[in-house]
Amino acid sequence: MQTTLNDFIIKDHGSLVGFYPANDTGCKWWKDNTTKVRQRKKGNVYLVKRLASRDIITGIEKDLED
Repeated sequence: MQTTLNDFIIKDHGSLVGFYPANDTGCKWWKDNTTKVRQRKKGNVYLVKRLASRDIITGIEKDLED
């Protein structure tokens, strides 16, 4: 499943969720807000465990509302 949320494309990969910053705003938000989150970067996607993804999505919605 794939969804677009503000400045990110988010893809469900089972136990991991992929966050693809869609623009400079998304890249800056990710850099500023996810320093303490365990993540793996593969190419242009940041992979995080499903449980952590919920907090990230909440933060994106709060900080980057359209």
